[in-house]
Amino acid sequence: MNAKSRMKKAPLAAAKAAAKAALTAILLSLVLGVGTAYAYWNTIGIGSGSAANGTMQTVTVDALVAGDSPATALVPGGSADVIVRASNPNAFAVQVYSFTANGSVTADA
Repeated sequence: MNAKSRMKKAPLAAAKAAAKAALTAILLSLVLGVGTAYAYWNTIGIGSGSAANGTMQTVTVDALVAGDSPATALVPGGSADVIVRASNPNAFAVQVYSFTANGSVTADA
């Protein structure tokens, strides 16, 4: 084999080797991907678990409890601050978005 024919075969051999390596990488990725997907969808877990929920207790709201002193008095036709106290008997935090009157409103003398 002369030097000229070896030079022609060298790029061809390198191209074939690169194509073979690329094909091998693609096939290996495909096999691993299919195997991973199969394992993900067919995994069976064993064990047990449990959960419990408690009953939420009523949050009470009181307006103007004895001993409170608002900055201004609320008079008919006027406006003033109202002090509202909420009592949460639950063991977890709650959010109060609104509240409504549950009974009549009476004015002190």
